[in-house]
Amino acid sequence: KDSIGNDIWAYGGDMGFVGVENDSNFCANGLVAANRTLHPHYWEVKRVYQYIHFSPAPFCSNKISVRNVFDFTTLDKYELHWDVKKDGKITEQGKCDFPTIMPHESGLMEIPFTRPDKKDSEYLLTLRVFTKEANALLPAHFEIANTQWVLSAAARTDTETATDRQAPKMRTEKNNVFICGKDFTAIFSKPTGELTSLCYNGKEILKNGPKPNFWRPLTDNDVASGTPKRCGTWQYAGNKMILNKFETTSRADGICIKTSYELKEQESYVELTYTLSGDGQIKIDMHFKPGNKPLPEMLRLGTRMILAADYDQMTWYGRGPHENYADRKESALIDIYSASVWEQFHPYVRAQETANKNDVRWVEIKDKEDFGIRIEGYEPLNVSAWNFTQDDIDYIPAKTAHKHGGSVERKDMVWLNIDHRLTGVGGDNTWGAQVHPEYTITPHEWHY
Repeated sequence: KDSIGNDIWAYGGDMGFVGVENDSNFCANGLVAANRTLHPHYWEVKRVYQYIHFSPAPFCSNKISVRNVFDFTTLDKYELHWDVKKDGKITEQGKCDFPTIMPHESGLMEIPFTRPDKKDSEYLLTLRVFTKEANALLPAHFEIANTQWVLSAAARTDTETATDRQAPKMRTEKNNVFICGKDFTAIFSKPTGELTSLCYNGKEILKNGPKPNFWRPLTDNDVASGTPKRCGTWQYAGNKMILNKFETTSRADGICIKTSYELKEQESYVELTYTLSGDGQIKIDMHFKPGNKPLPEMLRLGTRMILAADYDQMTWYGRGPHENYADRKESALIDIYSASVWEQFHPYVRAQETANKNDVRWVEIKDKEDFGIRIEGYEPLNVSAWNFTQDDIDYIPAKTAHKHGGSVERKDMVWLNIDHRLTGVGGDNTWGAQVHPEYTITPHEWHY
């Protein structure tokens, strides 16, 4: 236990230093914890190692190619379950047996689903493979393989025009700008440019409004690959921004608040633009513009906000249910999931990055009375929510202090990350390999 009685997994140095160097938590970061509970990346290994592979059959609307990667058995002992979902809700489903496919061979099979003929929604086809009967190792109805394809993606457009929305009212009192509409009030601080209050039906949502964030807590892989030294300029960049411009504009369909910040150390600029309509909807655009200074990769490109602690129930349409990242998401199928904020936190042996959800179409953060906010992206987002601050799980060298996942305590808040991009977590090895370039964030001009 730690000093206040929380259960932790102790690692190198926790029992004291007797003059012999140790490897900190290096040998305690596998797929399974010491008590045989599973770490989230276990599911990714299971998905990558699966022995049945699927691919669309060319020029065949309802046929798929199935590859049997088993060495000695056919697929006769397994059953394929399939479903088609429209925006996360089932429209068709069924199950069928596999044709006889010999080991290391492929075959075609037909899935009798109806091809969507409309572009108004997103349609997903999901395939899952289950054991028919129990065997010496696995129970009956155990899932051994899966895959998922997008059949049709809906184009995202603004369906409401200026005539659909009534503009809210705006007034200025000292250093604050108040924007009031139907059952909502938003307050902006002129000295900082931040959204400091957001009330719907008289209930406050925010403790701290959206702020650009370019850093995520370091993983064991990050530490070993020199990320703290290489990318450290981004760690507190969002906190050190200097407001250069605060502009308000009234339009027929809403009020626009435009803020511009300078990042002096990075010789870069960030613009946040808020468009508020009278019905309480807020559109937020973030625009990052670098200068000529050479900069390392960012770990995050997005915003964070802090909500009142009551808003700790999260429902999202995206990848889940376990945490997932750009380079660790094949095991996390797209669906509608729900969980409390605290349930999504994974207490790694050493506290570090956790709980992200990739490819999120929308997310709802609500209280237990089903009151809260909904956030949608024009492109799929990365979303995570914590009951603690980012610093609580960020890296501190073991020679300075030992951090443990089990020591992280729930605070009276919800820290919400809404990100356009989030650097992957790597894992080729844990002694120097960096995240693959395609899963990193180059600091060129970004707009989302």
